[in-house]
Amino acid sequence: MEAADKDQIARDILSGATTVAEIARRLDVPIRPVAMVVDKFQSRMYSSVWTDQETEQLLEYTRTHDPPYNWKAFSALLGTKSPRQCKAKCTEIKRKGAIPDKPEN
Repeated sequence: MEAADKDQIARDILSGATTVAEIARRLDVPIRPVAMVVDKFQSRMYSSVWTDQETEQLLEYTRTHDPPYNWKAFSALLGTKSPRQCKAKCTEIKRKGAIPDKPEN
């Protein structure tokens, strides 16, 4: 694979312009190894520690939006956390009672 192709795939992943399935299809490889690489790549791109400001933005998002939340869109808006990290943080905060449960649509 050319370096330019790898760069384009990285840009697509970061921008949310493609899915793991699309990458696997493009490369003609199984989805699982691609998902593992993407997860590793994304974990290196985002800090695992949440700042007070990031947490407040998450709380504001949950106050102004109804479930199911679009974690991909929120992650892009936040710019410092992956969609998976945002969903996990929301779940953690819900367990602590800071976010009231809203019915899923």
